[in-house]
Amino acid sequence: MSPAEPFAPTDPIRPSEAARLAIAQVSAAQGLPQVFRCLCEIASTALCVDRVGVWLFVDDRRGLRCANLFERKKREHSEGCTLRVADFPLYFGAMSDVRTLPVTDVTTDPRATELIPAYLAPLGITSMLDAAVVVRGETLGVVCHEHVGPARVWTAEESDLAAAVADAIGLHIKAAELDEARAALRTKDEQLSETRRLDALGGMAAGIAHDFRNLLTVVLGAADRLARVPGLPAAARDLATQIADAAERGTALTEELTQYARDQTQRPTVVSARETVERFLPLLQAAAGPSHPVEYARDEVGAKVFLDPTALERLLMNLVVNARDAMPAGGPTRVAVGTESAPERPAPPRAYARIEVRDAGTGIAPENLDRIFDPFFTTKPAGVGTGLGLAVVKQVVDRAGGFVKVASELGQGTAIRVYLPRVAGEG
Repeated sequence: MSPAEPFAPTDPIRPSEAARLAIAQVSAAQGLPQVFRCLCEIASTALCVDRVGVWLFVDDRRGLRCANLFERKKREHSEGCTLRVADFPLYFGAMSDVRTLPVTDVTTDPRATELIPAYLAPLGITSMLDAAVVVRGETLGVVCHEHVGPARVWTAEESDLAAAVADAIGLHIKAAELDEARAALRTKDEQLSETRRLDALGGMAAGIAHDFRNLLTVVLGAADRLARVPGLPAAARDLATQIADAAERGTALTEELTQYARDQTQRPTVVSARETVERFLPLLQAAAGPSHPVEYARDEVGAKVFLDPTALERLLMNLVVNARDAMPAGGPTRVAVGTESAPERPAPPRAYARIEVRDAGTGIAPENLDRIFDPFFTTKPAGVGTGLGLAVVKQVVDRAGGFVKVASELGQGTAIRVYLPRVAGEG
């Protein structure tokens, strides 16, 4: 069975029995991504729920990554969103003790309430039925059935069917001896490991920035007092001004270091990518300046993503400032937002929110393309850039479970496209 042939229960077979037959007919030969798609569609139809997702543990069980999310109304699949275990300890603690977790009303069940502001409420989810995916006694993830509408009481038969879906996923993973599952998640696991390394670097940078800022405060104060000494020779006053200017540039650098480290404390939530971009446009234009007009275009179809809104704003600001700096003589920066079905690897395409920032500047040399997201790497003149702007962009995208594509040609400009996992469509 494939997603092109949606499951539809027929009389006189009861829906749960028809669903179990359909589950048994899903072939492992399709590969795990396709298996996940089929089983999510079967469960969504049989249980009449709006959203069904397969979530698997990654990063030494520090996170739960969405391997497939099916939205029944739009009949679309997406993937990539990651929930950090540390952000939702009550929910993850509850899932570790039960086979299924039926929640009638998320607003009154303590096992779900911590998910409300960040995830459930923005998506209109009122009830949920989750089932653990267990292989050889180890919980590898969870199948989430998310209901939108009036609170819903789950029957024992529905809980059994949810468990059957989770068991089927576990059997397919077991049949693959976990190799395909690991391959499907390896890239994201590596991203998360890299994020931890960058977090450690950020923590070190924050400590240095704090101490350096204190020293610069002393330097600035001394330079200011020196410049106001009566009868000070003009040459000495100029030197005092240069010292103050250098200290102010150092202060700006410490602020960038602090911002880079701040990503460790972000609290993700479901936000509209399009609304966030549109709300932030005036500040983007102010940062770009009058000689760099920010032009905006959007698709009619929007998407919701799961990340800290301030992190998304930082991503936008750094991309626009980077585009501005690539056009020292001025020129437009084009910002576009929409959705796209983009395969991250050879697999069925998933839906992503896409944000593109394009300039008509100097472009990036081919030998530098692989390094532009490295912390402290920059090709800008001394005093113009620190090499942290695009590193912040990569940090935000990695933490959100997305990816970045760069197209650039010397003398023709650069387009940076950010793909963020979509957790819901809009409109």
